[in-house]
Amino acid sequence: MTLAYAAFALLVFVKAFNSNPAGAQQPQPAIEPADTPTSATYRAIKAVDDNIVWAAGSANTVVRTVDDGSNWDVFTVGDSLRTEFRSLMAWDASTALVFTIDSPAVGYRTEDGGKTWSQVYYNAAEGMFIDSVSFADEKNGVAVGDPLGGHIFVITTDDGGLSWKERQGPENAGGMFAASNTCVTMLPSSRILVAASSSEVHISDGDGWSTVSTPITKGADNGCDGCYGIWMQDENCGFLYGGNYEYVSNKAGVLASTVDGGRCWQSCEEGIHGFVSAVAPLRSERKKHGGSILVASGSDGISYSHDGGHSWQDITDSLPEGVKGYHALSSTGKVIWAAGSHGHIGRIHN
Repeated sequence: MTLAYAAFALLVFVKAFNSNPAGAQQPQPAIEPADTPTSATYRAIKAVDDNIVWAAGSANTVVRTVDDGSNWDVFTVGDSLRTEFRSLMAWDASTALVFTIDSPAVGYRTEDGGKTWSQVYYNAAEGMFIDSVSFADEKNGVAVGDPLGGHIFVITTDDGGLSWKERQGPENAGGMFAASNTCVTMLPSSRILVAASSSEVHISDGDGWSTVSTPITKGADNGCDGCYGIWMQDENCGFLYGGNYEYVSNKAGVLASTVDGGRCWQSCEEGIHGFVSAVAPLRSERKKHGGSILVASGSDGISYSHDGGHSWQDITDSLPEGVKGYHALSSTGKVIWAAGSHGHIGRIHN
């Protein structure tokens, strides 16, 4: 792709999100607490719709609401194994899937709203660490883990997570970050994109992998910088995000966009609050403004964009009391559900 075409395509992407007339007052998203009755740190959240939401986190904790966050069911999953969950998929109020993070890597699935959980995956290999799971549709999904033998660990399913098969992953010695359940995404075309701590994106359209360099920050000696996650609006357009978890106020190299399916990335972090671990869209319900809003969040702040991610406004001061930021986001279009530390869950809306 030529630079001229990339710039034109990015402009089209921005306009697709930004249909606001010039000079119109831009509404700021509202953030409401919908906290759970736990002290868990949640790094994975899945909003099935505006009312049904699942979240997974530390101390074997999985929670679910079916009434827009007014009440939460709390489940302790696999309590004989002290662990935490950072990978989560949910299909409806009854069906959900989680993975433990470290060895042994265990996948649990429920079909009765969390009352019982069956083991659908087990791997006790030394060094196992599951970082993220993503589904293209109800049946086809992928989970990734830290490298084993110099290759990122990859398993796939074609039956909704009831069974899993290991496949060759891309070469990478550094691994990924299990910060928000977004370091891997599987698109409807079955394309897989992996956001790596090496500040690279690995892409598979079949059996093989290609690797793309990105402008996300890399080079600190603390091992906490690189790509933390990836969100794709469609097969072509999306965002890559990260930075440095220990230097959360650093605003350089934390956000980039693509318009060609991840083959090229352009920085787009003007006005951002700092470190980013999740991005999600919020549909505007105010027709006089039109367009959509993008929200970017990290452990120490939150920002939003009205122009397709070209520029951002820091709204960290509007977070609920006691909340410094959110680790993970999941959008229904009308509402973004946000997962944080100390049992905090938030609802972001217009």
